[in-house]
Amino acid sequence: MKLQIPQKTAAALRKATLKQPPRVQSAYTKQSVAQLNNRRTQQQQPVPPQFQQQQRPAQPQPVPPQYQQPQRPAPQPVPPQYQQPQRPAQPQPVPPQYQQPQRPAPQPAPAPAAPATPRMTIPELPNLLRRGQKAPLSGASRLKMCFGWNVSNSQCDLDASAFLVTGNGKVQSDDWFVFYSQETSPDGSVHFMIDSTHKDREVIEVDLNRVSPQVEKIVFVLTINEAFEHHLNFSMIQDPYVRILNAANNQVILSYRMEELYANVISMTIGELYRHNGQWKFNPVGNGVNQDLAGQCAVYGVEIN
Repeated sequence: MKLQIPQKTAAALRKATLKQPPRVQSAYTKQSVAQLNNRRTQQQQPVPPQFQQQQRPAQPQPVPPQYQQPQRPAPQPVPPQYQQPQRPAQPQPVPPQYQQPQRPAPQPAPAPAAPATPRMTIPELPNLLRRGQKAPLSGASRLKMCFGWNVSNSQCDLDASAFLVTGNGKVQSDDWFVFYSQETSPDGSVHFMIDSTHKDREVIEVDLNRVSPQVEKIVFVLTINEAFEHHLNFSMIQDPYVRILNAANNQVILSYRMEELYANVISMTIGELYRHNGQWKFNPVGNGVNQDLAGQCAVYGVEIN
């Protein structure tokens, strides 16, 4: 429902409105305008540069080393392995079936074999010399070189022999080698014999007055018969000795016993008679070598067929 105003009242209101005086701007409003103008003026003024503290250039920060995972080496090609050619399979022999050996019938025990060389009683050895202790033989011209020994192996068969050598250390000929198969020297001064008294094993008699002037030395050697064939050596020999007797009265002038007996020796030079300033002397050598009788003969120039 509309409100109806009387026309008279409406005219009166319109008239009153036209008679109002114009509005005057307040001081506050003017002041606000002035401030706004000042602000615009200030904005147009150049702004003096402000002091800015010079900044140091930034130092590069050290970059921490990054962990790098170690790279695995590239796999190397594996060389081809040598494969031994396989032999063709051989047919395996069929092992013989085990058969229990039959026990032999008991045999009577064989009788112990008698030793080839019976033991002997070593005689007294007066005027005993040491190895290398040379001594003169004054007062006797005919000598008996008496040799003896015992054995620990019954297969050991010893022989004594003599080489009559000149100044060059060799015999004049094969005849100047005296042993069990050639008993006398060409000048008749040396003679081999078996001891019949059983006090010694073997004896070689020497007549110094009959020795040839070309002979400077008589070497006496002990050898083991067939030592190489039976694997024998001087470690199986016991108390080898030589006694030098005056043949005129069988009195012992000198004696010598060898003590250095080794397994690698099968022949030994037990001693030698030698000339020295017109006088005969004895030298107890006691030197062993790994040579049989043939080897000793080769040393002194004797040829054996």
